[in-house]
Amino acid sequence: MYDASAPKGRLIARKITLFWTNFEAGRGVITDPMCGFRVYPLVPALALGRTGDRMDFDIEIAVRLVWAGVPVINLPTKVRYIGRDEGGVSHFRVFGDNVKISWLHTRLSFQRVMVRPWINLYRRLRRPALPAGR
Repeated sequence: MYDASAPKGRLIARKITLFWTNFEAGRGVITDPMCGFRVYPLVPALALGRTGDRMDFDIEIAVRLVWAGVPVINLPTKVRYIGRDEGGVSHFRVFGDNVKISWLHTRLSFQRVMVRPWINLYRRLRRPALPAGR
């Protein structure tokens, strides 16, 4: 939940990322893919292996945990941007982080369309058939 301190550019960027995250993980599953205020289950998160290491981390780990079947609990969190005059510091690198996030969405979307359907089919075929009447 953003207040009036949120820069317009950041709000637009979040809407773009939310569009792609809805495509990758399912509409409404992850309500804010870029909010770094998260709690992850340790074992499933570590099982994912290497993920992004900057602003792409939050998006990637959230989508991959959804793909791994980890339930998501979204809780509203107030976000206030603190200006430089108040001591606020941004670690966002406009060019570098936008390139990383764009590349991440390219990879995740490709996997969503080209790879995930085959993985899901393989998992369905491997499941043992239920006995009749169940």
